[in-house]
Amino acid sequence: MARLPRPGQDNGTWGDILNDYLSQSHEGNGTLKRDSVGATQLQDNAVTATTIAPGSINSVNVANGSITEALLDSATQTKLNMISSQEWEFISGKPLFDVTDSAYGAIHDGVTDDLAAIQSAVDACDSAGGGIVFIPKGIYVVSNSIRLDNSNVTLMGAGRSATILKTVSDYPVILAVSASNLVIRDLQVLGDSDSGKTNQRGVQFYIVDNSLIHNVLAKNLGYDGFCLLTGSVNNIVSNCLIEDCEDDGINIGGSQTMESIGNVVVGNVVVGSNNTGIHLSDGSSFTTVTGNNIVGCGDSGIDTYQSGVLIGVRGNNTIVGNVIRDCTDFGIHIKDTNENIVEGNTISGCQRSLRCTNTERTQFIGNNCTGASLSGILDDADCADLTVSNNLFHNCGSSGILIVGPRASINGNSVRGATAVSLQVASTGVDSVVNNNTITNGTTYAMNILATRCIVSGNLISGGTLAIYVSSAECVVSSNVIIGNSTIGIQIISTNCVVSGNIFDGQGSHGVRIDGADCLISGNTFKNVASNSVWVNAATRAHIVGNHFQSASIAINVTIGVDTFITNNATVSSSTYSLLENTASSGTIVVNNRFDGAVLTNGTNAIVRDISADYVNSGTSAKSSAYYQRSAWRQAKAILSSVSGASVTAIGLIPDGALLLGVTTRINTTLGTSSGVTGYTIGDGLDDDLWGTVESVTTGAASGSAGFTATGAAGVLYTSEQNVVVTATGGNFNGTGVIEVIAHYMICEAD
Repeated sequence: MARLPRPGQDNGTWGDILNDYLSQSHEGNGTLKRDSVGATQLQDNAVTATTIAPGSINSVNVANGSITEALLDSATQTKLNMISSQEWEFISGKPLFDVTDSAYGAIHDGVTDDLAAIQSAVDACDSAGGGIVFIPKGIYVVSNSIRLDNSNVTLMGAGRSATILKTVSDYPVILAVSASNLVIRDLQVLGDSDSGKTNQRGVQFYIVDNSLIHNVLAKNLGYDGFCLLTGSVNNIVSNCLIEDCEDDGINIGGSQTMESIGNVVVGNVVVGSNNTGIHLSDGSSFTTVTGNNIVGCGDSGIDTYQSGVLIGVRGNNTIVGNVIRDCTDFGIHIKDTNENIVEGNTISGCQRSLRCTNTERTQFIGNNCTGASLSGILDDADCADLTVSNNLFHNCGSSGILIVGPRASINGNSVRGATAVSLQVASTGVDSVVNNNTITNGTTYAMNILATRCIVSGNLISGGTLAIYVSSAECVVSSNVIIGNSTIGIQIISTNCVVSGNIFDGQGSHGVRIDGADCLISGNTFKNVASNSVWVNAATRAHIVGNHFQSASIAINVTIGVDTFITNNATVSSSTYSLLENTASSGTIVVNNRFDGAVLTNGTNAIVRDISADYVNSGTSAKSSAYYQRSAWRQAKAILSSVSGASVTAIGLIPDGALLLGVTTRINTTLGTSSGVTGYTIGDGLDDDLWGTVESVTTGAASGSAGFTATGAAGVLYTSEQNVVVTATGGNFNGTGVIEVIAHYMICEAD
């Protein structure tokens, strides 16, 4: 068993016995073995007052820098800030330079200019390779900038209400140039903003990196509170208070040749800045702005306004979890930078909560915006590919969401109490997607879609006036739930739009109003609509297919409709009409519907068949069995032989009253062509290529050539017999060969 040598014994073996004893807990290099000090050695009361008596723990036991102030809680830091210079130097492991020491001679009486004394202490710290310049409690007048031109300097006061640097000049109070690893903390920089000085900043960095401004109060300055400019990289501004500065509270920016990248602004309070609370200006990228509180600024709370032609990426800033209120202009304005993230901010009482200008791929996620006087969010036409997701816009003036740029994704937002338009996509916002939003208590429009090719799906709209207004082509409005709007659920005044799978409940007036052309109203559910569930107000070629109507006053009303196609719809408890067609309409086709109310058609050339309802034609009360017909799918064929000349006609191939599905042409035998023929068109004599253009056929082409087949669009209703004309392009038929022409159509036949 290992033991210590015994006095008077163990002659000649002392070294071996001692080494054996020490090896139980030490490595060969003298360091302690892992786990050699355990619970037994550290049990309660194992360390007594004797073992930590004065002088027992010294610089040998605690290496320089091993215990920093940042490792201690805030109360302990406050106490440590009050101890003597010698104690500070001992604890921090850094040399300390007290500006009030006789070597420097700061008076701190609020009258004497202490600039030279403070600068002398800073210069001494620089010469020593770094350390702490300590500024005790007091008011220190400075007539110019305190310059920090070297690295590894800490400028520290006794607290931001205790140590006051009072400027009487038009220069930054603290100016750092081409340095790194600086710390400025626990003091106040005080200006005289009423004096008209416009270059008066609290702290200004030029080409400074990896530095910290912490717990500093900047107050009443004639310009910015803090400026981190021109190549300032990876700096932190934390837990500071900026009050009543004439320009920006915190300004981070670069220049046209040098960016400021990776800076962090966290946990600060900015109050009453005359311009912007936190400004990410020219060349500021990859900046994080988080957990700040900004109140009462004269412009925006946070903005990214840039100017000039800049280098670099210009963007990728993260603005998260800030609280902004009562700013004169915008809460957050993203301008001239791309791919920013604006998330989880709380904004109230600004003119506009969010705005973006000249930005792409920026994301606005989960922000809480209330009480704006104009709008919740506005993007300009020069914005693109924005994400506006899961935000709350309540009582934000005339509009909740205004999208002007293209390809926006507007998803999962809550908009309530807008006085004009809850959500609008302007005409330039093409290809935008509006889905899964909740809109309540709007006034004029819940959604106003002015852009082409937009998708509006899965939204919940209740309690407004007009739910969805679409005035541009090729939009899809699907799977929305519209409850209790006072006038119209969805109004379409454009072309080629689809309204499908929506649910309407309790509309004060109309469910869907169609004023456009070639629109499809399909698979919707209408319940308790006060007037017309589907109103074809002034539309051509509207297709009303597979809808369900319950407790409708008038399920389908065709006021001015041309070639309206109504099929596979069903009504339950219709109180007045399942279908009402007015005299100004023509060409209405009603096929295979299940109506439980009356059907009245007053238009011209209507075809009604396979319905279960009382049918009244042209205002008479008699039930007309002539309209109870079945449809037949037919084709008419013409064989055109030995064709010659520029065109050939199949006379009367499309019968009167047919709903044309298409026209097919093909070669039955070899067809010869003359010189100059480049192709063929298929038309009705009035429109040469009504049913398409077919490929050129070479002389002696094989029978059944697929290249000579053309199929027309379905849905053309003919009210008289119609010819089919085949025309050679660029030449003539040469009198040989056979063309087969087939018209495919649907027609009603009596039972």
